[in-house]
Amino acid sequence: MVLPRLGSSIAATGTSLFLYESVAKLLSAYPARKLGAQPGHNPWLHGSVLVGVVLGLVCVWLAPVRGVLGLVPLSTHELLLVFALLILTWGSGELAATIARHSKREKLGTQQP
Repeated sequence: MVLPRLGSSIAATGTSLFLYESVAKLLSAYPARKLGAQPGHNPWLHGSVLVGVVLGLVCVWLAPVRGVLGLVPLSTHELLLVFALLILTWGSGELAATIARHSKREKLGTQQP
């Protein structure tokens, strides 16, 4: 809804959505793993997320790949908006995981004698 109002084409809006969705799903792994037991260091997760983010960017920046996927180049303001929304999404996930973790600790604390 925002990008077309800012003058972006439907194709650029679709490309922005593609980039956002592909990266946001990867970033959601970090808050999600905090909902269970205390997560340890996981270099495989970090590497996988990094490779996935790079692949998402390659899909948008390399013309041959972009053409195959039916994507279009993004302007600076479109990229900045996607980046800002990714930060907002990741941050809200971290906040929700922190609230859930503290709520769980409080429940366990009140149930103990």
